Amino acid sequence: MKLVTSLEEVLDQIWRNLSEAVGKKGHPFRYPVISTISRDKPLQRTVVLRSLFVTGRTLLFHTDNRSRKVSDLRVNPRLSWLFYDDSRRVQLHFESRCELHEPGSELYENEWNKLVPGERRIYCVKHAPGTPIVKPHQAWPEDILNSPLNEDDVAAGKENFCVITAELTKLDWLQLHPEGEHRALFHWKDDEWKGSWVCP
Repeated sequence: MKLVTSLEEVLDQIWRNLSEAVGKKGHPFRYPVISTISRDKPLQRTVVLRSLFVTGRTLLFHTDNRSRKVSDLRVNPRLSWLFYDDSRRVQLHFESRCELHEPGSELYENEWNKLVPGERRIYCVKHAPGTPIVKPHQAWPEDILNSPLNEDDVAAGKENFCVITAELTKLDWLQLHPEGEHRALFHWKDDEWKGSWVCP
């Protein structure tokens, strides 16, 4: 495991690994933990990293627009991210501001069209995520419990689909290494990332 000693290399590594994670389901950065502020406490969830726009310093994920995270972000658009790669011993913590994209936007339509019917199924649950039910199968309409599914089977889920983009404002990189931990911070300022080393 190489010890990274250059700020430029740290930044390059961050974008390279995130880019790989978008297209590789087994990548450790594919499923980050996000945290919103809900009333007076933080709430964490795992999401799927769907896209990365390096030039726009933006990450993208999907969710159900009835979910608690969406209502949280409508009140407070700040979102934190946590990634960890055990093989590289690298942790990433990001701060961001979010934008919600709902039906009618070009981005929304493009993201929905990328999903196969099996991926759209989750948006067809009858009630908002977290709604109490008696038995697990009661969350689902009976006609979509069986596979294979086609686009018509899951069309109703589109109204519950939401795309969230997060513009990154701060990057916190930490590498655990036998020779000593290294940590770097990057802040977006004057249209570029300003980096510095800090104590781990």
